[in-house]
Amino acid sequence: MILMLQHHGELCVCQFVDATGMSQPKVSRHLAQLREYGLLADRKDQRWVYYRINPALQDWMATIIKTTAAYHAALIPQQVKDVDNGCV
Repeated sequence: MILMLQHHGELCVCQFVDATGMSQPKVSRHLAQLREYGLLADRKDQRWVYYRINPALQDWMATIIKTTAAYHAALIPQQVKDVDNGCV
């Protein structure tokens, strides 16, 4: 999920569900833990909660995420469902 966020910038829970095939409660639980650990930041926009990599991460952490995403780009779903077109 972190690599997906590095690639896409910001994603909604339903986009993770669609891309990973995991259940919504499981995705939400993982994202909440990553937010609690300080790796992610979130924002609520009406009925959607969007997640992104925490911009306040220490430089070394951000570098590791960027490098890992670059070396493992084939593992990252490149297409995600548009929130305005089908996420429920």
